[in-house]
Amino acid sequence: MKLNDYKAAYNLWKLCFKEYKWDTKKRVAFFLENSPELCLVCEVGGKVVGTLLGYFDGKYVLLQHLAVHPEYRGKGIGRKLNQAADKRIAKLKPFKVISFCRKGLVKYHKNLGFEESPMVLMYKHPGGNHILWRKSN
Repeated sequence: MKLNDYKAAYNLWKLCFKEYKWDTKKRVAFFLENSPELCLVCEVGGKVVGTLLGYFDGKYVLLQHLAVHPEYRGKGIGRKLNQAADKRIAKLKPFKVISFCRKGLVKYHKNLGFEESPMVLMYKHPGGNHILWRKSN
């Protein structure tokens, strides 16, 4: 992902996430400056149809904004974005990988190898309730 993908990515997030409005270009730039290898987009015909943002703080990897345009769902784009991130994450050797997901995506995350943390953290987020998941590498 490059910073010039921000507008297309933001529009995708607004489409995919209810009431999305919280990530500024400055915040995405922070992710890109600090963990560019974990900020991924999928393009089809020059159009951004999938994203996954990640950040590594030296100990943990945070994954968020796994989004696939509704017209492109069911084609393996989300899985491929996660697989690409997993290859990069393996080189970083984090203690844990943490992902935020909506209640409706719990089964999807489990199929990707995520496990429920012994301490489930639920909180009210502007985009809806999210559940904290962890994945050991």
